[in-house]
Amino acid sequence: MNRVAVSLLASVVLLFAVGLVMIFNTTSAEILDRFSDRSTHYSMIKQLLYAIVGIVCAAGIWFIGYQNLIRLSGPLLILFTILLVFVFLPGIGQQINGAHRWISVFGNSFQPSEFVKYLIPLYYIHVISSRAENFKLKAFLILLFKISIPISLILIEPDNGTVAIIFVTLVVLFMLTRLRWVYWALPLCILCSLGVIVASQMPHVSQRIKVYLNPEFDILGKGHQPHQAKIAAGSGRVFGKVLARVCKNGIFT
Repeated sequence: MNRVAVSLLASVVLLFAVGLVMIFNTTSAEILDRFSDRSTHYSMIKQLLYAIVGIVCAAGIWFIGYQNLIRLSGPLLILFTILLVFVFLPGIGQQINGAHRWISVFGNSFQPSEFVKYLIPLYYIHVISSRAENFKLKAFLILLFKISIPISLILIEPDNGTVAIIFVTLVVLFMLTRLRWVYWALPLCILCSLGVIVASQMPHVSQRIKVYLNPEFDILGKGHQPHQAKIAAGSGRVFGKVLARVCKNGIFT
């Protein structure tokens, strides 16, 4: 295993460990307050189980190989586009806080959009690598039409954050693959302008911006977390008070 792989693995383990401590810190008190029959380590154990699932998936991807995964990105994107439609079907999709983003499977839920935000860049790489010498405007427009279908479904959910991540990733790929800027720069500026106009008309978007700029506007609702974050950053500095205490006393004490 080379140094790059070791550094990447160490970074993932470190991020997961810090996230595990944060989850334990934020959920243990809530469990004590609301659930008398659950352990304070319930959420942490749940995250560990998710980590095992993630390791199994990572091993599967490693076994398949990234080249085969890129080659399969087209059929996989079609599959998850169909799942994006299923999130709107009663009995299959879950509506939480007015958003249709989840599919319920045996009591557990997952977001198809989380997979789509990886599959769209992979599909772009597959298309442009297979037609590198013949990737003209017509081919680019066909590609845009195909990926606009899942992106539009994600917008309808709505999940503006995932769409923004997809757009940023695509822009980086456009630059890395040296795609002619006249193909994408002007249309992107127009789409971004239209997106800002449309988003500003959405009540939940304008509400979030207002609360972000002034958390005290809704301190018992959407502004609670940003307000507490300001308090935490101001009193705990970089490492925080609770994290230092947990590291000193131990997470299982």
